[in-house]
Amino acid sequence: MIAATTAAEPCRQLAEHGVNQFHFSTMNKPEITAAICRLLGVTPASGRSRQAQVS
Repeated sequence: MIAATTAAEPCRQLAEHGVNQFHFSTMNKPEITAAICRLLGVTPASGRSRQAQVS
């Protein structure tokens, strides 16, 4: 998904600078948000990234 990849990169950069909460408006298309979360390594159960769990 091009949209998810395009959205994930700025989120990744913001996360590197300490931003840890994001809000997505996807107009009733939750698949895009789910894809962005997968790309960032965020899981629904934990809500934390794999990187954060390792650190």
